[in-house]
Amino acid sequence: RGEYKPGLSDAVRFYSLKAGTDIIRKHPITGVGFSRLQAETEAWYKINLPELGKDNYFLPSSEYVIYWASGGIPGLLIFVFHVLVPFFDRKLRLSPWFMSFFIPAIVSFLFETHLEGQLPLYTYAFFIAWFWYLSYTAADRKTQENYHIPI
Repeated sequence: RGEYKPGLSDAVRFYSLKAGTDIIRKHPITGVGFSRLQAETEAWYKINLPELGKDNYFLPSSEYVIYWASGGIPGLLIFVFHVLVPFFDRKLRLSPWFMSFFIPAIVSFLFETHLEGQLPLYTYAFFIAWFWYLSYTAADRKTQENYHIPI
């Protein structure tokens, strides 16, 4: 209903997405830049929800919205490219290890901000690289077995 209840995060997440979409509407092509996103989001809260406390000012609660609001259309396209590339790579697409990690991660990017800190970004990149490696080595082993190439 669009009502804020103190202590509950759903309304704040909803407002953060509204802030992000308003920033996107104002700067769809170039975005505001990653360094200015926090200030732009805080300014949106001050104008649109002055009764909300500053401790409830969240960045938009979606990686897709963050990348579009910050990087504009180029930022969104780079992010979407990262999301789509594994589906066009046969070795990755057929790897249950890779897909069991990747699909939940990219779906959670719709409603979470996992990549906004150094440690989460490192953890995500490490596991993507690890499962990518496992997918390629398993596919290479299978190819070698099919063609009777000594390992």
